[in-house]
Amino acid sequence: MNLMALETWLRAHEQTVSLASYIIGLCSVLTAVGSLIYNMRNNTRTRNFNNVVSLQGLIRDEKEKFHAVAAIRPRDQKKYKLAAAHYFNILELAAFALNHKFIGGGSGDYLAGWLKDELYGIYGSETQGAVMNELRQVSDPPFGEIYRFHPPEGPLPPKLSLHPRYGPDLSGRLGPF
Repeated sequence: MNLMALETWLRAHEQTVSLASYIIGLCSVLTAVGSLIYNMRNNTRTRNFNNVVSLQGLIRDEKEKFHAVAAIRPRDQKKYKLAAAHYFNILELAAFALNHKFIGGGSGDYLAGWLKDELYGIYGSETQGAVMNELRQVSDPPFGEIYRFHPPEGPLPPKLSLHPRYGPDLSGRLGPF
């Protein structure tokens, strides 16, 4: 008997039931779209943060290797330039990611500030700036992304071999070591 009463009630209120189901379906769709947008934004933020952490790790590793080579006395200029080139190439990768907006938001802003500090240190260093200057003296200069991202404010130091501290001395050794 209850089933017949329910069937009669549904026929009498068919439009109301249909409207209620439409509203419930619309709310479900809106909730799903909102959830999708929220998850995509959080996924992008997480991905950007993970990219920054990975790039900083790569940069620190190459910087440590570079400083380890630089600490060896007497300094082997070829190994020094090679280690510097590896370090600069990782910085080039980070500059590329920022220039082409692969990393954005707060993570991109943080990486940009951090990278500018790294480059400021290189540009101001007598030896690192000179090595970057030497490496750029080719027909297709490397580090174009770095220079587009944050160019030096003035000229870089001249080649190391032209610098009295790092040029050959009378004994034929490189540098003052």
